[in-house]
Amino acid sequence: MIDRINKVSSQSVKKATGKNWDQWIAFLDQKGARHLMHKEIVQMSSIGNHIQNPWWQQTVTVGYELSRGTRKIGETATAGFEIGVQKTFPIPINLAWELITSARGVGVWLGDVPAISFEEGYLYQTAKGLKGKIRSVKPGEKIRLTMQYPGRAVSSTL
Repeated sequence: MIDRINKVSSQSVKKATGKNWDQWIAFLDQKGARHLMHKEIVQMSSIGNHIQNPWWQQTVTVGYELSRGTRKIGETATAGFEIGVQKTFPIPINLAWELITSARGVGVWLGDVPAISFEEGYLYQTAKGLKGKIRSVKPGEKIRLTMQYPGRAVSSTL
């Protein structure tokens, strides 16, 4: 019996979706998921009201792909491998948000940016040529943006 895939317990999967890891793997195998692309497996997990929550659709699909060896830990469906880093600081979220969005804070994590607007679609470029696009913003919670260093062909997501 599978107890955990990618740090998600079988008990948590069952509580959220009604099936544990063994049941999901058997179900998806029976439906031919081994031969499907990631998006098709996600869609399969949502058809017939199997899983309503998009986060759990992705979690079950990635867990299935990991269990079948069609994906490695850290690998994304389209962009290669990703690394996640998280750090918790002992300050209130509003102070953290003010810091990272202030001119001083932006200077620390991006460099010298003449001006930046934290709104979706905003294009920026630093004095040293780092450029990118604000992809999404949830004020007080999250900023997602691309960063492309001069001379690099591809960007990274931060």
